[in-house]
Amino acid sequence: MSDNNERETVVVSNSSSNPLGVFVAIVLAAAVIFVGYLAYSGYFSGSESVSVELKVPEELTPSE
Repeated sequence: MSDNNERETVVVSNSSSNPLGVFVAIVLAAAVIFVGYLAYSGYFSGSESVSVELKVPEELTPSE
């Protein structure tokens, strides 16, 4: 009988990070945040802004 149960274990590790990949990830995250802010503020809606002004009338006091 032959012994086929022997297996070799190969460990591959990459402990160094790619600086270009980190830079691209930061730029993409900043772009997503910026576009999200523009969308939240209504930049892409194309509608004009509306201004609403509320005036509370002065309380009338009876004259004595």
